[in-house]
Amino acid sequence: MRLTHKIPLFALSIALVFVATSIISIQMGTSLTNLGDAFIFLFASLFGPLAGFVSGSIGSALADIALGWGHTAIYTFIIKGIEGLIVGLLFNKLRKKEYKLSNNVYLFLFSLIGSLIMIGGYYLAEAFMYGSMEAAIISIYTNILQASLSIVTFLIVYNLLIKVKIISKISKEI
Repeated sequence: MRLTHKIPLFALSIALVFVATSIISIQMGTSLTNLGDAFIFLFASLFGPLAGFVSGSIGSALADIALGWGHTAIYTFIIKGIEGLIVGLLFNKLRKKEYKLSNNVYLFLFSLIGSLIMIGGYYLAEAFMYGSMEAAIISIYTNILQASLSIVTFLIVYNLLIKVKIISKISKEI
Protein backbone atom coordinates (compact mmCIF):
# COMPACT_ATOMS: atom_id res chain seq x y z
CA MET A 1 0.00 0.00 0.00
CA ARG A 2 1.38 3.38 -0.98
CA LEU A 3 1.93 6.24 1.44
CA THR A 4 -0.83 8.26 -0.25
CA HIS A 5 -3.25 5.49 0.73
CA LYS A 6 -1.88 5.02 4.24
CA ILE A 7 -2.27 8.61 5.40
CA PRO A 8 -6.06 8.83 4.88
CA LEU A 9 -6.45 5.28 6.20
CA PHE A 10 -4.57 6.15 9.39
CA ALA A 11 -6.58 9.38 9.76
CA LEU A 12 -9.82 7.40 9.42
CA SER A 13 -8.64 4.76 11.89
CA ILE A 14 -7.63 7.41 14.44
CA ALA A 15 -10.99 9.18 14.04
CA LEU A 16 -13.06 6.00 14.43
CA VAL A 17 -11.14 4.88 17.52
CA PHE A 18 -11.48 8.39 18.95
CA VAL A 19 -15.26 8.42 18.38
CA ALA A 20 -15.75 4.88 19.69
CA THR A 21 -13.72 5.75 22.78
CA SER A 22 -15.07 9.21 23.55
CA ILE A 23 -18.70 9.08 22.42
CA ILE A 24 -19.61 5.42 22.89
CA SER A 25 -18.42 5.31 26.50
CA ILE A 26 -19.61 4.98 30.09
CA GLN A 27 -17.64 6.30 33.05
CA MET A 28 -17.46 3.71 35.82
CA GLY A 29 -15.58 4.93 38.87
CA THR A 30 -12.02 5.76 37.89
CA SER A 31 -12.31 3.97 34.53
CA LEU A 32 -13.93 4.68 31.20
CA THR A 33 -15.63 1.72 29.53
CA ASN A 34 -15.88 2.14 25.76
CA LEU A 35 -15.82 0.35 22.40
CA GLY A 36 -12.53 1.79 21.15
CA ASP A 37 -10.79 -1.58 21.36
CA ALA A 38 -13.25 -3.07 18.85
CA PHE A 39 -12.02 -0.65 16.21
CA ILE A 40 -8.38 -1.10 17.17
CA PHE A 41 -8.90 -4.83 16.57
CA LEU A 42 -10.69 -4.11 13.29
CA PHE A 43 -7.94 -1.89 11.87
CA ALA A 44 -5.19 -4.19 13.13
CA SER A 45 -6.88 -7.22 11.56
CA LEU A 46 -7.53 -5.52 8.22
CA PHE A 47 -4.42 -3.39 7.76
CA GLY A 48 -1.74 -4.86 9.98
CA PRO A 49 0.37 -3.88 12.97
CA LEU A 50 1.21 -0.30 11.97
CA ALA A 51 -2.47 0.58 11.50
CA GLY A 52 -3.27 -1.15 14.79
CA PHE A 53 -0.55 0.80 16.58
CA VAL A 54 -1.46 4.17 15.06
CA SER A 55 -5.21 3.83 15.59
CA GLY A 56 -4.80 2.48 19.11
CA SER A 57 -2.17 4.86 20.37
CA ILE A 58 -3.21 8.16 18.82
CA GLY A 59 -6.98 7.67 18.67
CA SER A 60 -7.25 6.47 22.27
CA ALA A 61 -4.81 9.03 23.72
CA LEU A 62 -6.64 11.88 21.97
CA ALA A 63 -9.92 10.60 23.42
CA ASP A 64 -8.38 10.58 26.90
CA ILE A 65 -7.30 14.19 26.47
CA ALA A 66 -10.69 15.27 25.06
CA LEU A 67 -12.55 13.61 27.94
CA GLY A 68 -10.42 15.25 30.62
CA TRP A 69 -8.29 12.19 31.36
CA GLY A 70 -5.10 13.83 30.10
CA HIS A 71 -3.11 12.46 33.04
CA THR A 72 -3.61 8.93 31.63
CA ALA A 73 -2.98 9.79 27.96
CA ILE A 74 0.66 8.65 27.95
CA TYR A 75 -0.27 5.30 29.51
CA THR A 76 -3.11 4.94 27.04
CA PHE A 77 -0.82 5.80 24.12
CA ILE A 78 1.59 3.03 25.11
CA ILE A 79 -0.96 0.37 26.17
CA LYS A 80 -3.35 0.78 23.25
CA GLY A 81 -0.48 1.12 20.79
CA ILE A 82 1.05 -2.16 21.94
CA GLU A 83 -2.39 -3.78 21.91
CA GLY A 84 -2.96 -2.79 18.26
CA LEU A 85 0.59 -3.70 17.26
CA ILE A 86 0.43 -7.22 18.75
CA VAL A 87 -3.03 -7.95 17.35
CA GLY A 88 -1.87 -6.74 13.92
CA LEU A 89 1.23 -8.96 14.07
CA LEU A 90 -0.91 -11.97 14.98
CA PHE A 91 -3.26 -11.33 12.06
CA ASN A 92 -0.30 -10.97 9.70
CA LYS A 93 0.83 -14.46 10.74
CA LEU A 94 -2.69 -15.76 10.12
CA ARG A 95 -2.76 -14.23 6.61
CA LYS A 96 0.54 -15.91 5.68
CA LYS A 97 -0.49 -19.46 6.63
CA GLU A 98 -3.46 -21.72 6.17
CA TYR A 99 -4.92 -22.70 9.52
CA LYS A 100 -7.48 -25.42 10.12
CA LEU A 101 -9.61 -23.76 12.81
CA SER A 102 -12.48 -21.45 11.94
CA ASN A 103 -11.45 -17.88 11.22
CA ASN A 104 -13.79 -16.71 14.02
CA VAL A 105 -11.79 -18.75 16.53
CA TYR A 106 -8.66 -16.83 15.57
CA LEU A 107 -10.55 -13.52 15.57
CA PHE A 108 -11.67 -14.28 19.11
CA LEU A 109 -8.26 -15.52 20.32
CA PHE A 110 -6.30 -12.62 18.86
CA SER A 111 -8.73 -10.00 20.21
CA LEU A 112 -8.63 -11.79 23.58
CA ILE A 113 -4.82 -11.53 23.60
CA GLY A 114 -5.10 -7.82 22.78
CA SER A 115 -7.66 -7.41 25.56
CA LEU A 116 -5.38 -9.10 28.07
CA ILE A 117 -2.62 -6.66 27.09
CA MET A 118 -5.03 -3.78 27.71
CA ILE A 119 -6.27 -5.15 31.05
CA GLY A 120 -2.76 -5.91 32.33
CA GLY A 121 -1.35 -2.63 31.04
CA TYR A 122 -3.98 -0.52 32.75
CA TYR A 123 -3.65 -2.52 35.94
CA LEU A 124 0.08 -1.78 36.06
CA ALA A 125 -0.41 1.87 35.07
CA GLU A 126 -3.06 2.44 37.73
CA ALA A 127 -1.02 0.61 40.36
CA PHE A 128 1.82 3.03 39.55
CA MET A 129 -0.47 6.09 39.57
CA TYR A 130 -2.22 5.17 42.83
CA GLY A 131 0.86 3.69 44.47
CA SER A 132 -1.04 0.53 45.35
CA MET A 133 -1.65 -2.77 43.59
CA GLU A 134 -4.84 -3.19 45.63
CA ALA A 135 -6.29 0.14 44.50
CA ALA A 136 -5.75 -0.82 40.86
CA ILE A 137 -7.80 -4.02 41.17
CA ILE A 138 -11.01 -2.04 40.60
CA SER A 139 -9.87 -1.23 37.06
CA ILE A 140 -9.64 -4.93 36.21
CA TYR A 141 -13.40 -5.40 36.47
CA THR A 142 -14.31 -2.44 34.28
CA ASN A 143 -11.61 -3.34 31.77
CA ILE A 144 -12.92 -6.92 31.55
CA LEU A 145 -16.36 -5.49 30.78
CA GLN A 146 -14.83 -3.18 28.17
CA ALA A 147 -12.85 -6.04 26.62
CA SER A 148 -15.91 -8.29 26.46
CA LEU A 149 -18.06 -5.64 24.78
CA SER A 150 -15.25 -4.78 22.36
CA ILE A 151 -14.61 -8.40 21.36
CA VAL A 152 -18.30 -9.01 20.66
CA THR A 153 -18.58 -5.76 18.69
CA PHE A 154 -15.42 -6.56 16.72
CA LEU A 155 -16.66 -10.05 15.81
CA ILE A 156 -20.03 -8.68 14.67
CA VAL A 157 -18.55 -5.83 12.59
CA TYR A 158 -15.83 -8.01 11.05
CA ASN A 159 -18.33 -10.70 10.03
CA LEU A 160 -20.75 -8.11 8.63
CA LEU A 161 -17.93 -6.69 6.51
CA ILE A 162 -17.20 -10.21 5.23
CA LYS A 163 -20.84 -10.67 4.23
CA VAL A 164 -20.83 -7.49 2.16
CA LYS A 165 -17.51 -8.52 0.58
CA ILE A 166 -15.62 -5.47 1.83
CA ILE A 167 -12.86 -7.43 3.55
CA SER A 168 -12.00 -9.53 0.50
CA LYS A 169 -11.72 -6.35 -1.61
CA ILE A 170 -9.57 -4.61 1.00
CA SER A 171 -7.27 -7.59 1.57
CA LYS A 172 -6.52 -7.79 -2.17
CA GLU A 173 -5.37 -4.15 -2.06
CA ILE A 174 -2.92 -4.68 0.83
